[in-house]
Amino acid sequence: HIWEAYRFMGEYAKAFDAYKEAIKVDPNFGPAYLGQAIALSLRNPEANIESYLNQAIKKSPDFTEAYLARAKYYLDH
Repeated sequence: HIWEAYRFMGEYAKAFDAYKEAIKVDPNFGPAYLGQAIALSLRNPEANIESYLNQAIKKSPDFTEAYLARAKYYLDH
């Protein structure tokens, strides 16, 4: 869970990279894609994170948090 520690410390680039490493270990781990989306949006609120959110849902279709994050993204944009 090092990625969450980086994110909560405000180290968003390190968090993004840690999520990327998690995806290398398990490409089907949907929460890591959501983590990348969150880290990227915290670094740059105007970033297009739709593909990360879609991947999170595709990889983990029962992961409710990803649907909520995507809905919020759509509402905000």
